[in-house]
Amino acid sequence: MGQYSLSEFIDKINQIMPVIAREFIRRQAKDLSKEELTFSQFMVLTLLNTEGKMRMKDLADSLKVTTANVTGIVERLIKQKLVERLFDSKDRRVIYINLSPKGRMLIGRIEQNRRRVLTKIFGGLSESERQHYLRILTRIKDIILGKE
Repeated sequence: MGQYSLSEFIDKINQIMPVIAREFIRRQAKDLSKEELTFSQFMVLTLLNTEGKMRMKDLADSLKVTTANVTGIVERLIKQKLVERLFDSKDRRVIYINLSPKGRMLIGRIEQNRRRVLTKIFGGLSESERQHYLRILTRIKDIILGKE
């Protein structure tokens, strides 16, 4: 691969990134459909897995959606027994949403499958290529998030 001007580099990125993003999304959608989950439901489960129990308002704020929107998603997850309501022992008006054991197992399966896919993809790169790629991705993330 030769040297590219910034303009040529951007043209190449504009060709490559949609293909990569589309393939990652396609594979994720395939995994979620096997588990009968929507992407929104998966996002809620992932957030609860990462953050622990959360109030409905905090879930909505983290996902940047309305409380009404997240309530519908959570209700479906409760029916599927993937999450559960927990009442605060000091204030019964406060209700937390928490992953159920079944929800934890599901997230574990999805993450395990994602790791298999990523291992297959990145196993085709050398150790130095993976380190270089990770360094650049981290730098891009920091620039996007204004942490530079």
